[in-house]
Amino acid sequence: MSKSEDEAKTEIPLTIPAYGKLVFPDQNYYEIDNAKRFVGRADLKKYTNRDPNHIARFQFIIYKKGENFFLDHSHMDGTAPLQLENGQVIRVSDVEMKFEV
Repeated sequence: MSKSEDEAKTEIPLTIPAYGKLVFPDQNYYEIDNAKRFVGRADLKKYTNRDPNHIARFQFIIYKKGENFFLDHSHMDGTAPLQLENGQVIRVSDVEMKFEV
């Protein structure tokens, strides 16, 4: 086998991100790993221009499961957890956050 054939057969392992980030409007962020993180009024009240009482104490849960990241707000509306993608915007009331890997 020639060297180029050996190189062609070499597989590059995919890197699984150790954590993601939930980035707030002021660029502060929470690291998201295998532990579940509850996000709600206490986290978001300093970013809203509206009455913070319209944000639930526990608005959503964000977590990593396997290689993927999820946002779960099923306790609010009964929907299935949403798989997050890099760069996805998450909006609660008038607060926009961004998910990054």
